[in-house]
Amino acid sequence: MKNLKKAELAVIGLTILCLCFTAGYFVGRGSGAHIVSFDTLPTAAVPSVSTPPAPDAGPPATAATTAGAARADKLNINTASAAELGALPGIGPVLAQRIIDYRAQFGGFQNIDQFKDIDGIGDKKFDALVDLITVD
Repeated sequence: MKNLKKAELAVIGLTILCLCFTAGYFVGRGSGAHIVSFDTLPTAAVPSVSTPPAPDAGPPATAATTAGAARADKLNINTASAAELGALPGIGPVLAQRIIDYRAQFGGFQNIDQFKDIDGIGDKKFDALVDLITVD
């Protein structure tokens, strides 16, 4: 007789638990709280396309000035703020903080390949960012 009561209580308890879980699931779905979207990126993260110089712009650019101009368009990961890092595609606030923590711990990045040492920066993400960042 006692075992029957315990079994009934266990079934009732599990039923209540399942009902609470189901209700919580549907309430959460209705609020949209679980939805995370990475579709929108700040426009600062998109590299600008350079236009050819105007005819009266002076002498043509040399390789040295072209390289300097390319660096000017890139984000320096040794000096960038968390907001600037977060504007890069695929870098959110958590990853931006990891980059800042890495700089603080190791005194900055000596070369661009060290960026892959950050937990969360794999080869695919590095390849997507390598043309947008610099350590100069």
